[in-house]
Amino acid sequence: MVLKTLHQIWLQGGEPPALATAARSVAHVAGWSCAIWSAADVSNLTKASQALFRALSPRCCHISQQSNVLRYLILRDQGGLYLDTDVDLRAMPEGLTDAWIASCHGRHGVSGFAMAAPANHSSLERIVANLSTIDLTKHAETGPVLLSQNLEGFNLWSVAAWRDTEGGPSAIYGHHLCSGRARGTFAMPPAAVPV
Repeated sequence: MVLKTLHQIWLQGGEPPALATAARSVAHVAGWSCAIWSAADVSNLTKASQALFRALSPRCCHISQQSNVLRYLILRDQGGLYLDTDVDLRAMPEGLTDAWIASCHGRHGVSGFAMAAPANHSSLERIVANLSTIDLTKHAETGPVLLSQNLEGFNLWSVAAWRDTEGGPSAIYGHHLCSGRARGTFAMPPAAVPV
């Protein structure tokens, strides 16, 4: 079973965007606990995860890569639901029993804007094991490229209802993590199931 904890990451300093605060409100109303992670919170991970994050962070070419690395370590160590801070969340999923990724395909592969897993799930173990082998000088390597190469064991939920702020199909890429602008509205199904 997936732990009812919403994890979000904000490494930029200062206050996270309003959408992150709103998502945590939705989670609290549904009875979920919430954690907004900063670089200082890495000490809440296992010693091995702390060491890996500290080793990889300086090699990341962009803060979004650091966020990607941290999300995999959090989900592997603690389990729960990860959600980007620029997502307008309207509802929480119920009955999550296995690992899944809300799947929007961009030019580099599967987006990981929302993903969930029980702690120590084999899919997250595999992703974490591959982190040291990827080229951190390329922006998409820690996100869609790595996820697309390691989808075995994940249920994919195709996000057909995802829309950008102009009402068309969302372009998942092209917005920085720190933009603070909603990429779209996302309501998870009552039970996220594979399609």
